[in-house]
Amino acid sequence: YNSHYTSDFERYTPVIGSRVISSNTKEEMINSYDNTVLYTDYFLKQTIDLIRDKKAIMFYLSDHGECLGEDGYFTHGTDRPQLHYPAAFVWYSNLYAQEYPHKVEELKNNGNRRYNTDYLFHSIIDAAGISTEYMIPQLSVFRR
Repeated sequence: YNSHYTSDFERYTPVIGSRVISSNTKEEMINSYDNTVLYTDYFLKQTIDLIRDKKAIMFYLSDHGECLGEDGYFTHGTDRPQLHYPAAFVWYSNLYAQEYPHKVEELKNNGNRRYNTDYLFHSIIDAAGISTEYMIPQLSVFRR
């Protein structure tokens, strides 16, 4: 985890001191992971600030979930339930919401649904208004 953030974002300590998981404490593992989340939040805010005044939408999808000690498992090297629903969100600008209020309303209506990574392709092309035979409407976050 420590290679995924700069020293400016090492706010939670102590952090891991070894790549060997069993050599670290649970607190160190969680702190190092939390520092990566802090850095990711910073990066995403910087990205949003670049597009805030445009008709824009941004999807964030982690490539996998993460185990942080549940049942003794850490990271993402095994098939655990925590790995099946990675962190994700959709951000949209005010201009996008004004242009596509029906899409934003459906997105909000689907806020509590669980999706796996299959949704991303279908949601991006739906958000952009692209018509294709490859789009599966049920996999878009903009449809019920």
